Amino acid sequence: MSQLLKSWADSLKIFYPKNLKLFLLVTLNSVWLGFKVLFKSLWWFLLLDIAMMALLVYGNHLFTLNQIYVNYILVAIQAFWVFFIYLAVRPSRERKTPVYFLSYFKYLLYFSPFLFVVGFLTTKTSAFFDYQVGSILGVFISLTGAFSMLFFLDSDSSIKSLMHSIVRGFKMLCYNFPFVFVLASLVIYGIRPLFDFIIRTMNIFFTSVCIDYSSIICIMLGIGSFLLIKGLRLVMLILLVSIYTNFYVKKVHDQFKLYF
Repeated sequence: MSQLLKSWADSLKIFYPKNLKLFLLVTLNSVWLGFKVLFKSLWWFLLLDIAMMALLVYGNHLFTLNQIYVNYILVAIQAFWVFFIYLAVRPSRERKTPVYFLSYFKYLLYFSPFLFVVGFLTTKTSAFFDYQVGSILGVFISLTGAFSMLFFLDSDSSIKSLMHSIVRGFKMLCYNFPFVFVLASLVIYGIRPLFDFIIRTMNIFFTSVCIDYSSIICIMLGIGSFLLIKGLRLVMLILLVSIYTNFYVKKVHDQFKLYF
């Protein structure tokens, strides 16, 4: 119990002004480097994602699409993005070329069932409880998945390592509960509403501008709005993954014997 309480107290030290400034600078650097890696090595996947999204959004005007298959495709694309972003942001001695990402495909195959469970529980929790409680529990579940994935990516990709990684991820959540609670509150009441507000404002702006112009200009504005919104959501995802990853790296360094 004393070790747990000490770990709780230590997790909050990251919010000391000096520590917080360093953590934010490291996180912003991770976001920038993550963007560079993604656009340099995975530009083809970004184009594929945009093409698929455009097809799913505008395809109903040309032919009938089965909504169930559409949802499966959207979930698969999102899962790939999450996995690729973790690989782009995490520290590694390997050069982050396309070969680097492909070499971790085995990890994705093993981790996908757990990733699906995390996504399912996050969705159901948010729907079952009221907004505040459901959202906080959803972030807790997501963080357990995030820490587990980071532990697994640092392992030998065996099934045994996957089980150990899930346990270690949950353990990291428990031993750093105060930090996780503060972070969950920031995500729910700060980061997520901010990005939602920006996206809603952009939609209103593009819609109001489109009224005064021809259909061709409206189509161009729609495409521009779609790309900007896609970019903003990608920024938010990279930002959150960078926060999770840098906290994970710090805690593994400070509390190595606790997890291994």
